Amino acid sequence: MSAPEFADSLLPGLAPLNVGDPAVLGAGRANYRTADPERLRALKEATMAERPDAEFMAFLNSVWVGGRTARQVSRSAYKQCAEQTHRGG
Repeated sequence: MSAPEFADSLLPGLAPLNVGDPAVLGAGRANYRTADPERLRALKEATMAERPDAEFMAFLNSVWVGGRTARQVSRSAYKQCAEQTHRGG
């Protein structure tokens, strides 16, 4: 994302949402299920700035986690997945 065409991109500002090491995981992962209002604001601005907040939140509720929508994953299962990601497993 260092190419000139990305100079105005808002995506680098989403780096705090990244979890795990892509080299270890074999893929980039991000936690969009944050409660941090600044991170949510940055994510909405970068991805759905022109859409209403309710639509943005509905999108977040449809994000897939381990083959299921985030809503289908219990809090404990989501926490376990996040812990494994942070450990690189």
